[in-house]
Amino acid sequence: MKNSITNRYDKNSNDELVLNISAAKVEDLFEDYDKKSTFIKKDLKESLEKYLIESVEEIGEHPFIIKFYFDEISNEESNQKVRNSIKDYFEYLQYWEQKKMTVQIKNSFIFLIIGFVFVSISFNLAENEEFFFRNISTAKIEFN
Repeated sequence: MKNSITNRYDKNSNDELVLNISAAKVEDLFEDYDKKSTFIKKDLKESLEKYLIESVEEIGEHPFIIKFYFDEISNEESNQKVRNSIKDYFEYLQYWEQKKMTVQIKNSFIFLIIGFVFVSISFNLAENEEFFFRNISTAKIEFN
C-alpha cells in the first residue's frame, strides 16, 4: 500500500518525491489578512498548510522536496524568502505542538496521581469498612 501511495508523486533524479505547488504569484501562498507583514512573518494559506501536512504524513519517511511553480517570474531573493518563511512557519507550528504536548503530559501525570489517590482511599476504606461504619453509627447526632 505504501508503495502505491508514493507512486502518486513525481520523483527527481535523487529518488526524492516531489510535491508540486502551483500559484499565480508568491503572495498567493500566504494569508491575505497580514498583507503588511514580510513573508517571514506571514501565515501560509490554510489549504496549502493542510496539503503539505497531509502529503508528508502520507509519504512518511521517504525523502521529498517541495517544488513551486509561479505564473509570474520570481527572483532568487523572493524564492529564498519563501524557503525561509515556510521553514519558519513549520518550526513555529512545531513549537506550539510541543508546548501543547507538554501541557497534556503534565495534565496526564496530575490525573494519574489523582487516580492513585482515589484507588488508595478506596482500598483503605474497604479494609477499614467496619471501623468506619461503627464510628458513624455511634456518633451522636443533635438538632437545635
